Amino acid sequence: VSRALGGVPGVVVQDFFGGNDQPRIQIRGSGLQQNPVERGVLMLQDGLPLNRADGSYIVGFANPRRAESIEVYRGYMANRLGATVLGGALNFVSPTGSSRPGFELSAAGGSFGQLGASAQGGFRRGDVDGLLGLDISRRDGFRDYNDSERIAVGGNLGVKHSGNVSTRFFAGYTDLDFDVAGPLTWDGLRADPRRVHGGPSLVGGAAVNPGPNVLRDRPPREASQYLVGARTTATFDAHLVDVALGYTHTDDTFRFPISSGIRTTRGGDVTGLVRYAYNPDAAVLPLAEATAQITNGSADRVNYINRGGTRGARFGESELDARTLSL
Repeated sequence: VSRALGGVPGVVVQDFFGGNDQPRIQIRGSGLQQNPVERGVLMLQDGLPLNRADGSYIVGFANPRRAESIEVYRGYMANRLGATVLGGALNFVSPTGSSRPGFELSAAGGSFGQLGASAQGGFRRGDVDGLLGLDISRRDGFRDYNDSERIAVGGNLGVKHSGNVSTRFFAGYTDLDFDVAGPLTWDGLRADPRRVHGGPSLVGGAAVNPGPNVLRDRPPREASQYLVGARTTATFDAHLVDVALGYTHTDDTFRFPISSGIRTTRGGDVTGLVRYAYNPDAAVLPLAEATAQITNGSADRVNYINRGGTRGARFGESELDARTLSL
């Protein structure tokens, strides 16, 4: 994500520890929360949100390698997608069988154990087209505790009902796993930038060099998300009506870099969207536009005590419910 968006004006992307480990994305200062989940930006795949109903999202689920294009909505421009989208939006548009027919296979490798492979196949038969893709990547990382892996598979199927009405179905699954190498002190960085922090040290009976004990706790993040959805679009002269329905299920386990515990969150979110646009001159942006979107979700959350890098006893359970209506 950082390489795909690094040169886009108005978008700030900052890597933390390398790999797929939560780069910070801000569009005109929109970052409201950075860790362990982000808010402030609406992340979309084919117009359907990767965000949870409460606005949170995991950056690693966005995969520019499987996107044909990326739409960037800066600041107030994202109000086209709903009044609650105040900080901007990013939409990762997947290729289709019509735009990328045939079969593609690629493989790549690089320093620090970086390996990647992807396969994609698309077809078009009359009024039906489809595409299926697979992307696998892994990396050992520059630092001592910096492994990351990601597997993503997804596809879409489009059906043209008539000359002005069409429906496209989407489905995808992403599995993300990476080590959280954590921060270093300035002296530790200059001494050995590959190392990870081993916690505070005692000097004269006082603790100095505060920070996480990565050597002991071994903090990682393991998250997966699958999504299904459909979108029907109808055009009548200068009028466009768009109706979409999507569902995402997210399973997220995060072991904090500090010894505050391990948090597991599992839940699903349903999104419904209706959009109308009036564009008499076929311009880039419509003359008039209206959007209504509602997202409803719930999740179960369990917190565990972190004992030497393993799960200990539960110390908290909760049920989370959120819904957002945007006009």
